[in-house]
Amino acid sequence: MSILLFLPALSYLIFVYHSPLAFVQHALLLVSSQIIIASPFLTSVTLAKQYFAQAFDFNREFLWEWTVNWRWLGGEVFEDPAFGKVLLMIHAAGLGAMAVRWSEEEGGVTALLRRAWRNPGSSPARASLTSNRKVSSRFSVFGPSKLIQSNACPLCAGTVTVFFTSNLLGILCARSLHYQFYVWFYHSLVWLLWETWDGLEIDVMQRSVCHKPDALHG
Repeated sequence: MSILLFLPALSYLIFVYHSPLAFVQHALLLVSSQIIIASPFLTSVTLAKQYFAQAFDFNREFLWEWTVNWRWLGGEVFEDPAFGKVLLMIHAAGLGAMAVRWSEEEGGVTALLRRAWRNPGSSPARASLTSNRKVSSRFSVFGPSKLIQSNACPLCAGTVTVFFTSNLLGILCARSLHYQFYVWFYHSLVWLLWETWDGLEIDVMQRSVCHKPDALHG
């Protein structure tokens, strides 16, 4: 299930840099493949109900004794049904905030949706994902990463950041994690920290020089 944490990033990239119509086509393909896989269990209404109840059991209980990430909260808080709903809302809000951040160089979410509505068969982005455009701040996590400004294809840096950020948000808001799930994100922390630190470090240096011009002559 952990690989589904990348799905919001993939959906965003398809919607913005391919087209809304392409997004719908991919979504239908995903749903269709799941129906085909489940077809042996859908031969009757009774079997279908049992299958969907087990395959998509959103009311299942998580045991505090097996969790790793939220053990510090204590069993009473962790096993409260409201806790899972709060995590879900935080996850959705985080993805929304990241979508706003990712779309800044494209004119913002409102402009993207407006262009998508006008021409759903074309990319609502200002330029192609594979065009020669700067990767300065478009996909940076918290701010512009000045050290990676170049005319390189954003596919090399920006897309990676979108996927890693989406995955990390899902990990942070996961209802329960075991040790083996950490292999899904530990390697990405190096990239996210490097990019974020570079952006913050350069920004601080620039602000310091701008506010203290005498430092250039000291």
